[in-house]
Amino acid sequence: MPKENFRLAVELFLVSLLGLFLEMACIRWIPAQVRVLAYYTNIVLLAAFFGWGLGYMLAPIKKKLLYTFPFVLLLNITVCYIFSKHSIEVEYGSQVYFWQTIMTPLAKIQLKWFLPFFFVLISFLFIPIGQQSGRLFDKLPPVYGYTVNILGSVTGILLYSLLSYNLMPPIWLFAIFLALYTYFFLTQASKLLCIITVVIFCVVLVWVYQIDKFSFWSPYYKIEIDRLNHKEAKGFTLTVNNDYHQMAMDLSTETINKISVNRQSWQEWARLYELPYRIHSYASDVLVVGAGTGNDVSAALRMGVKRIDAVDIDPLILKIGAKKHPEKPYSDLRVHRYVDDARSFFRKTDRKYDIIVFGFLDSHQLFSSMSDLRLDNYVYTVQSIKEAKALLKPGGIIALTFCVTKDWIGNRLYQIMKKGTGEPPLILSSGKEPNGWTYVYGLKTDDLKGYDKVDPSIFGTDEIKPTTDNWPFFYLKDKKIPFDYFIVIVSILIISIAGITVTGTDVINRFQPTFFFLGAGFLLFETKSITQMSLLFGSTWIVNSMVFTAIFITILIGNLYYSLFKVQNIRIYYLLLFISLAVNYFFPLKMILYYGLFLKSLMAGILIGLPIFFSGIIFIKKFSDSPQKSAAMGANLLGSMIGGVMEYSGMVVGFKNLIFIVGLFYLLSIFQFKYKK
Repeated sequence: MPKENFRLAVELFLVSLLGLFLEMACIRWIPAQVRVLAYYTNIVLLAAFFGWGLGYMLAPIKKKLLYTFPFVLLLNITVCYIFSKHSIEVEYGSQVYFWQTIMTPLAKIQLKWFLPFFFVLISFLFIPIGQQSGRLFDKLPPVYGYTVNILGSVTGILLYSLLSYNLMPPIWLFAIFLALYTYFFLTQASKLLCIITVVIFCVVLVWVYQIDKFSFWSPYYKIEIDRLNHKEAKGFTLTVNNDYHQMAMDLSTETINKISVNRQSWQEWARLYELPYRIHSYASDVLVVGAGTGNDVSAALRMGVKRIDAVDIDPLILKIGAKKHPEKPYSDLRVHRYVDDARSFFRKTDRKYDIIVFGFLDSHQLFSSMSDLRLDNYVYTVQSIKEAKALLKPGGIIALTFCVTKDWIGNRLYQIMKKGTGEPPLILSSGKEPNGWTYVYGLKTDDLKGYDKVDPSIFGTDEIKPTTDNWPFFYLKDKKIPFDYFIVIVSILIISIAGITVTGTDVINRFQPTFFFLGAGFLLFETKSITQMSLLFGSTWIVNSMVFTAIFITILIGNLYYSLFKVQNIRIYYLLLFISLAVNYFFPLKMILYYGLFLKSLMAGILIGLPIFFSGIIFIKKFSDSPQKSAAMGANLLGSMIGGVMEYSGMVVGFKNLIFIVGLFYLLSIFQFKYKK
């Protein structure tokens, strides 16, 4: 290998790692500061792809955009600070719901303008990295350069996973990123520009630290805790991403009897959490999913339950509950803690339960930046309730409590419970103070222990579709793309076209549609695959990291295969690609839900790995033949952005049918390839 190629490969490896790290830092940090973006982290990903792609297309221009990055970064941090420290309410339509607790907003902004604004702002961060990557690609052999690029990305994912596993705050992501980025300035920029860059980077790090110095970071949330706003009560409030999430309260009779101000509200909170055990008093084995800081577990202990399995997806929230909850529920030997996704635990456990409690599970975060699903979407489906029902002992009950703030959400929960269990649930209220109702299945007595029975007609008569594993959009009222979302999608497309157009005719002429369609098909299939994996293995960050890593490794295997067998004719690989997509569509995924981990992983790996392997061979062959490598990568990344946008069509057609759109993109790549020939 020529010495110059080795130096270029090292630079490409570092810049690929940098790009992945910047993407992870943005996905991790920006939504935690800009509240509503936590529900739209896929917008951050789309912005990254657009910025990367445009940067690759700009590789031939003389101006080095690398030098603009420090100033763009400072602008992004400033805007995030404004949103983090000031109450700015984002207004949205009635067809979708997300949680905001802003009583007196400083300003209001429409969702349809809010998201495109951040799309543009974030995309500017990635243009310099894309340009630098493109320049390096054009100087290296295609297969070699692409392999180095993938290795850098895999290293970035593994390093990010290590930091997340150790619950490291994002400032470490920024510190590592900025340290590596400075390398390019020290080797390529003037002394004055290097000094200015180092000063800006130091300011950014100090500012990030100051913004979050009282925060803790789990793999999912920025977490802050504060004392309850009550002098006599014991406990604390836990906020995530600058918004209320839950309270940890001492609801023991001894403590409540000492409260003189507004005692009734605390009594009602105690009755809410104790409801399952009061109406089903002979329970000995209880499962709590969404256990959080421990209120449900404390209630079960107070009511004399002999064994409690407490499940929560967030390890830090469980840890905070174990350390700080005033009743110390997780210190009791009767309690067994599990860090896991609820659906994943349903399939792993071999125990049966007298009561299964769904705590206040409503999430404040998407489970992946590559999806518009939230962490709890697969918990509130018909299939989830069926799985929970199968874990009940004879005479057991399910108690699902939810903070119902929209009639259609209350109605949907009723329909999910009804279809999942085969009979209408009982809806109970514990009083005026707790903003939540409990849906109960399996109760065999008319003695409600003083709880009020709620008529389901309170939710209105609108026909609401229950969510399923194929259409799990619990927080979406109807099976359609909301108007606000549609405006956002159109705005992003217009911005993208305008961004490419204003860069000049040279960039437009370099655009390669073949790679655009390959990128769109790949990203949409990857998104669908991550969603499938979350259903099979759980919606945890570990699963996401493993899937990302496995996909990149599959691409590397495809590169190796291409190099060893000197692939020339790719028609057979197109045929195999479409066959593997058809198998992915028709294969009944529920067949392997209850297989052992090894067999389930093997089957899932084949279903998802084969299309990625075959499409990878097609890509690397066409990439090797392309005269302009940076333009090919740019078009591929811009196509990936469109594939990410098309994921929203799952709101209409369901996730399973996205495979047809994937197939269409790959089909278009054939036609374009033949046309260019």
